[in-house]
Amino acid sequence: MLGNRLAMTADYYRKRTKDLLFYVPVPATSGFSSSLQNIGALQNRGFELGFNTVNFTAPFTWNSSLNLAWNRNKVLKLGAGNEIIGPTGVGAGANQNPTILRVGEPINSFFGWIYAGKDAAGMVTYKDITGDGKVTSEDRVIIGNAEPNYVGGFTNDFGWNRWSLSIFLNFSVGNKIYNINRALLTNTAGTFNQVRDVLGNGRGINTPLTGNTFETNPSDLFLEDGTYLRGKNIRLSYDLPAVWLGRTRMSGLNSLRVYVSAQNFFTSTKYSGYDPELNEYSGDNLAQGFDFGSYPQPRQITFGFNAGF
Repeated sequence: MLGNRLAMTADYYRKRTKDLLFYVPVPATSGFSSSLQNIGALQNRGFELGFNTVNFTAPFTWNSSLNLAWNRNKVLKLGAGNEIIGPTGVGAGANQNPTILRVGEPINSFFGWIYAGKDAAGMVTYKDITGDGKVTSEDRVIIGNAEPNYVGGFTNDFGWNRWSLSIFLNFSVGNKIYNINRALLTNTAGTFNQVRDVLGNGRGINTPLTGNTFETNPSDLFLEDGTYLRGKNIRLSYDLPAVWLGRTRMSGLNSLRVYVSAQNFFTSTKYSGYDPELNEYSGDNLAQGFDFGSYPQPRQITFGFNAGF
């Protein structure tokens, strides 16, 4: 459109997958603890949009590209039952496993209690969802999901004379991160570093007592907004004039571009951990969105050149 200054692509998909494999617990009398069976069915549907624009042409050029993606998934079938609590192992060192598979809900849903404040003794309490006057395992609910509302990337390429500049930003909106680090860093056992909230007996921190008083119940105390905007890459380059190349006394050199680039050059997020764009259990499809001692992505600055002969 607009004389080839604006191009757009749009895709919609709706996919159902059946006979998904999962290890199902079996009676111990069989001699095994589990059996690999085709029990699962899953639905994914979503939109993907792409925009490319030519904002300015010579002598100053500016091209932009924006990509957006929305995906919604839902568990359709789980064999004989409608839910599997703790389908995969996570957070063993912190006694945390807030995972659940439930028919009608997305995968990577977080499952636990809802924080209600502290009692007279300064101990953490949770909401009585069922209204039976006590807090039990029946009061656990789905407290969030690791799947974002939408994700995207935004690229801008600028050019002027022999200079060129490229900037790539990526973002994720609405995903939740379960910060297991907080469980260990609020244990008040006296043998670990602690987060600052412990000093002021902050939200969800039990009153310090002799021994270990940290809260291990899976709950929304450890759930945070993982929304972020990140400067993923920026690159500035310059093509040296031919007359300069002739002075280098390098036979056959016909082009030389020098550049400087930076990766992860800024991150804007409310997440309290080191990095919102990570996942401790990246190889497990049922345990996305966890931060448990994950190493953050480094900021890198690179200088280099491209030579043509």
